[in-house]
Amino acid sequence: METNSYVIDVTEATFAREVIERSRQTPVLVDFWAAWCGPCRMLSPTLEKLAREFDGAFILAKVDTDQNPRLAQQYRIQGIPAVKAFRNGQVVNEFVGAQPEPRVREFLRAILPNEADQLAARGAAAEGRRDLAAATHAYQEVLARQADHPLALLGLGRVALAEGRFSAAIEFFSQVPPATPQGEEARQLIVQARVAAESADLGQEEDLLAARAAADAGSPAWLDAQIALGKLYIAQGQYESGLDLLLEAVRADRTYQDGAARKMMVDVFALLGDADPLTGAYRRRLSSVLF
Repeated sequence: METNSYVIDVTEATFAREVIERSRQTPVLVDFWAAWCGPCRMLSPTLEKLAREFDGAFILAKVDTDQNPRLAQQYRIQGIPAVKAFRNGQVVNEFVGAQPEPRVREFLRAILPNEADQLAARGAAAEGRRDLAAATHAYQEVLARQADHPLALLGLGRVALAEGRFSAAIEFFSQVPPATPQGEEARQLIVQARVAAESADLGQEEDLLAARAAADAGSPAWLDAQIALGKLYIAQGQYESGLDLLLEAVRADRTYQDGAARKMMVDVFALLGDADPLTGAYRRRLSSVLF
């Protein structure tokens, strides 16, 4: 194989970095192959030729299925060559078997960034530099071309969130088409924006601790301080501490502030996701208090 910076060998140890993360910036075409496979030897020269010709528009990642069986199992490779296209960390298209060059070109045209995608990438780069004005301008240009572009909507939502415009952030995130690969990220960011909005203007930790200490346990003043402290810790990323405080507030009065402590806990569960150990542990504790 003739190698260049656009054709790389990938293993189980490097797949997450070289394919999943890299595809958030540049499309990655993964060629699952094996040395004994005749059709693989027919397809590989075509893929490598196009990688050179497209000059960085996509990365060709080669995965030897014999050397990396867990990757083959994870991506349910039943026949080779198998080619999967990744964008934004997700498989967006695929084909199996040796294909003639015109069909491979057609496949590439469907997955490579269009003008709106390129503008969105420019916005993401500006966002990464903390140039929020340039990012906003680029994302708005994208939406002028494609009103439901998920990356631009996510980007504008992130900018609004960074600027403390929580309602605007939620509005942008809510417009991301749920069936796109960005749909789940948008749902999590909605919760993050809601948590941030509820945690704004809570005051200083020292003042809240003093207010709680001065109040009788379970009283409205105590509950106000307890819930505010819980939200403050959640906003700071101290999820376990915040959940502990909110759980105690639910235990003291589950209906206070229209169930604010319970609602915030549920939002945190959605933010952390079902796989996080804190979600399972505190869901069980909350259920034991409520039921």
